[in-house]
Amino acid sequence: MECSDETISGEMTKLQQRSAMVALWFLWLFFMGILFWSVFFSELRPIGASPTTGVKIAAIAVVCLVGSGVLVYLYGDAKRDIAEFACDKNSFRFRKLGTARSETRALAEVATVGERRDKSGLPIGCRVVFQDGTEAFLEYAMLPNARALSDRLRSHVPGDWRR
Repeated sequence: MECSDETISGEMTKLQQRSAMVALWFLWLFFMGILFWSVFFSELRPIGASPTTGVKIAAIAVVCLVGSGVLVYLYGDAKRDIAEFACDKNSFRFRKLGTARSETRALAEVATVGERRDKSGLPIGCRVVFQDGTEAFLEYAMLPNARALSDRLRSHVPGDWRR
């Protein structure tokens, strides 16, 4: 497939960008609430048994460590999502969620473009992996022209069977 000279671009609205980050915090708070409930109010303990002070302190430390780990994982995962992009016939410029800095890559740097699917098998986006191992995710529902961009990126991947 030969690329046209036209530029493909798309951008999440500011509301979409903010709601993606706010959703992370709500998910983290929900997870922390479940952890605290399970540690302090669970009916799994024998009736009448109450944890000692040392056990409570250890439980709080474990809950905080696990919760912090989950938050770091979710935030890192969200920072791979593309918030805005522009692609011409030679380069791919994009900015990820949670960052103000844009990256510009040559289309020749794209190593693979894989489809992301939901549980029912429907395509929801694509995963772009560059030759240096970094990756970025395009979500079809959140970004206008994301499907056209994934097709263009796929057309530049050597050995891609869809060309």
